[in-house]
Amino acid sequence: MLQLESFVVSIAEFFLICREKEPNFDNNRKKYVIPKYQREYKWTAEKVQTLISDINNRDKFLGNIILNKVSDYYEIVDGQQRITTILLILIALFNQNKIPNSEELSEEQRDILRYLYKDHHPVLLNESIGNYIDLVNNTITIQISDEDDIYYQKDTFATLYEIILTQLNTTDLRNFQNKLLDSEFLVLIGDTQGRQNNSIEEVFLDINFKSQLLDVADIFKGYCFKNYSSAYHDELKQHWTEVRKYTKQFEKIGYSESDKETCQYIYHYLLSRPETYRIPANLSIAGKHYLEDKQHTQTKQLLIDMASYGKHIMTLVDNLSKDNYMFEDLCSDADRYRTDRVNHQIIRRALGSIILNQNVQYYKFPIFMIVHYIMNKSVLKNAFTYEDLKKFVSNYYAYAFFFISNSKNKNKSSIDQTIFTELYKIDEGASANEVVHGIIRATQNLRRAYLDEYVQFNTFSSEKAYALYSLMDNYVARNNYIGNIYCSPEYNVEHLIAHDNGKLTIIWDEVDNIFSFSLKELLGSPDGKTYKATKYRKTTANYLIIPYGLNTDLGKKDIVKKIEIIREYYNWHRIDIPKHVETILSHIEQQPEYNSLKALKGTGKTEEEIKEAYKNFVNFYFSDEQQHILYERLQSALRSAFENH
Repeated sequence: MLQLESFVVSIAEFFLICREKEPNFDNNRKKYVIPKYQREYKWTAEKVQTLISDINNRDKFLGNIILNKVSDYYEIVDGQQRITTILLILIALFNQNKIPNSEELSEEQRDILRYLYKDHHPVLLNESIGNYIDLVNNTITIQISDEDDIYYQKDTFATLYEIILTQLNTTDLRNFQNKLLDSEFLVLIGDTQGRQNNSIEEVFLDINFKSQLLDVADIFKGYCFKNYSSAYHDELKQHWTEVRKYTKQFEKIGYSESDKETCQYIYHYLLSRPETYRIPANLSIAGKHYLEDKQHTQTKQLLIDMASYGKHIMTLVDNLSKDNYMFEDLCSDADRYRTDRVNHQIIRRALGSIILNQNVQYYKFPIFMIVHYIMNKSVLKNAFTYEDLKKFVSNYYAYAFFFISNSKNKNKSSIDQTIFTELYKIDEGASANEVVHGIIRATQNLRRAYLDEYVQFNTFSSEKAYALYSLMDNYVARNNYIGNIYCSPEYNVEHLIAHDNGKLTIIWDEVDNIFSFSLKELLGSPDGKTYKATKYRKTTANYLIIPYGLNTDLGKKDIVKKIEIIREYYNWHRIDIPKHVETILSHIEQQPEYNSLKALKGTGKTEEEIKEAYKNFVNFYFSDEQQHILYERLQSALRSAFENH
């Protein structure tokens, strides 16, 4: 059984690593170390403000601190968030007490310095950010280099330090400092050096697990250390540091890891594995943690693969931003298509839109695991051709759009297993060619199934519109892949009827009769709250995705002139009018109110007559009945792109 020392210390005693009355600290240990396998500093502004307020109002017990004796220092097992915050407060107090226009230390600064430095070295070292405390003359700065910032903590430190300074500006510094230093920790110290089992992390779990003081990542880490004998802890720490690194990097693609939320990186990885499919968010099945009975070898292999998974996905993310990326790490015959730069760009855009979406995650899992398997298993990469890649990505892009468009797809029950089923056949002895064809077939089936459930969205979203019209206009059914992905700045959103300007100005454009009017004023505000024109502007029927140059030509011109310019543009360039453009324009041209408006061109009618006709057209076009008809036509145009494929 691991023996723990436990004692209560003041904050002053803790940072001095010394107790005069009851010397429980080892005088040979001169510092505390936050190991880099620990989680990053991630306290919120609210937590920092609450801590300062509580200390300011009364002496406060600040909870438990768990330490482990390692070499010549104490390793912080639990409590690093609070300790780091108090360190930042001490730094702020030091800087607030400096003598103006002097490089000499004030008496107050010399007092505080005792708690920050021991034997001329910082008393707290954080291995994940290096030596970040810099004392120059009478000022301490927090210097975190990009190279040392492996968990991207620099901004958090800077932000919270500024919050601390703001809080202290309204505080009696001397009184607050005394209360802070008199506040207390309960310190628990273990000594695992030379032990083969019963790690300090096991005690950490016993203290915190049942009371749910830890988040999922902490509990997972605790079980990892429990499953490793202490002789292999250095090895484990390396593996855990790698997992933590990619946990942070996955925030780039929408993964979160807040205090109240599971570590999505770990959780979502396990949700993608056949043996843990549907695992609960707390990673416990029937009250038993997933890692509880795992052996050293099993835990090690899990961590290695989990880190490798993160490395492969982030490698792809980084590569997608490079114009010269040719998918060499995914396709066996990539070199043959080195000059096919147009399709390379299309695939990069499609993959980027799938992976980088910040709001929805569950549809990404299969593509993540496929990328991981291809990069990890040469036999699968050797079977995966460039044509396979185009078909797979094109169909996955369509599936992803339909998935996101369905409001029901918000939880893990929507995770599809058919692609996983095909992928994991490689582990069961299936041939690589069979697996690749199975993956593509499963993706096509997903695209078909989700297309059947697709309902055209009425409220405009540029992200959805770019994807929808890319599919509608550019999917090449005979080849089973997409021919173009609309992307800004090559393409723009055109406000067809109601423009994106303050008064929604329209310019009526005809020979010898050019004038402007406000659509807002024309349509009014019948409910006293929202202009009709403002409401119309937000509907999908008000938008096209068109080339940048064409968008510039249209400006604020009236709808009749716009349609004329659009048709002339595509005719001049000998390009077929895109399906969504043709669908919307044809729908407008079939309306009697539009034709009545068009007929006024060149007739010399008064401004009031033209404005009245314009008003009738706009209200008719945006009526519920006409919107319903248009959305059905758009949906039909989308389905025709995939007809019989």
